[in-house]
Amino acid sequence: MRNIFFYILILNLGLFGCSDRERDNPLDPKNSDTVGKPTGLSITSSRDTVILSWDRISLDDLSGFQIYRKSNTEQSFSRFDIAQGFDFVDTRVQFGVSYTYQISAVGDNFESAISDSVCIEPGPTFNWTFGSPNNFNLALFKYTHDYKHEIHNTFGFLRPKDLEIDYRNGQAWVLDEVSFVLGQLIRVTSFGEVLRPIVNLKKPRDIEIEQSSGIIWVSDVGDSTVKKFDDAGNEVFSIGGFSRPVALAVDQRNGDCWVADLGKNEVIRVNSSGQGLFVSPEVFEKLSWIAVDSNNGSVWVATDNQLIKLSEDGVAEFTVGQTFNSLQKLEVNPQNGDVWVIGWAPFSIFKFTLDGSLAFEKTGFGGQVDLSINEFDNSCIVSDTLMNQVIKISADGESVKTVQELIFPIAIAVQNKL
Repeated sequence: MRNIFFYILILNLGLFGCSDRERDNPLDPKNSDTVGKPTGLSITSSRDTVILSWDRISLDDLSGFQIYRKSNTEQSFSRFDIAQGFDFVDTRVQFGVSYTYQISAVGDNFESAISDSVCIEPGPTFNWTFGSPNNFNLALFKYTHDYKHEIHNTFGFLRPKDLEIDYRNGQAWVLDEVSFVLGQLIRVTSFGEVLRPIVNLKKPRDIEIEQSSGIIWVSDVGDSTVKKFDDAGNEVFSIGGFSRPVALAVDQRNGDCWVADLGKNEVIRVNSSGQGLFVSPEVFEKLSWIAVDSNNGSVWVATDNQLIKLSEDGVAEFTVGQTFNSLQKLEVNPQNGDVWVIGWAPFSIFKFTLDGSLAFEKTGFGGQVDLSINEFDNSCIVSDTLMNQVIKISADGESVKTVQELIFPIAIAVQNKL
């Protein structure tokens, strides 16, 4: 009897030892970390190229990885390609189509379980957004075309006021408020590196870029000036005599810059050379923003409660027949002339056609602070700071949440071209 007892005891210990021992093979279905499938599958895109990567696996009999792919027009996955390493580049994609990927590890006589899936919609744009990943530090994030996958981030900013992208080289220009009496113009490369020199300003408010040359215009309410810089951040000239230049708009046809001066309630055109100023004859009250339709040079002006369209000569063509309460920002879509406007009290986004007709109004926001146009699909990206969300509004008015992990999103910009 004693022998039988010890035999059973030893057998039980052996069984428990087998079940509890560490399973080092990552493709073992009973491996608690991997469950027998490749891990760490991640995805990003750059225009018409999708890049996959995953965790390394060290096995002698591993020969590669089977790539499975499915588009949003297909019902099921198909075997798409074989990768020999631990990443894969797919250039056989189309804009506007979503692709979902899975992988498995393969050898001479086996195929592992299939990995978790990742999805992306490649496209010709990138999305830049200021926000916080942790409720403490602000950073500048660059996202893929579908606004779902982070490409890189850059920390070190205090109170970003505005953001614009140079389409020629993919560089971002940032206005950062360092203190109440000091602001900075900062250049960030397409890879997220801050370049010097950093330009010190008084209290910069708005920035615009002439896309054909990379020329930068900045309004500074601290010293009541409008400044022009070359594409490396060197000052070309500074024009004084303004009172409170709160917003700028560049006519991409000729490089002229229109200025909304809240202190004087005037709309002023600055010649690209800086030698001539023209003041619109129209009378405004409580100017808030300005934008130019560079297809014809017309100028859209937002006041506290009016949206007004001016000709390229600064003469009023019409006032939109809509009731507003505290308009804040507006953008003109250069593809079709549509006008997108942020309104407060209540928080709303308005879209108007080029003739001033209301296309739709979107409500339900907590406090939107910035917007930017995606010229590929004519959508509008809106940062809603109080509700911690970035919303994409399609051309026909459908709203979709984009990136989920950001807190306090503020300035945003779509990089439409390179």
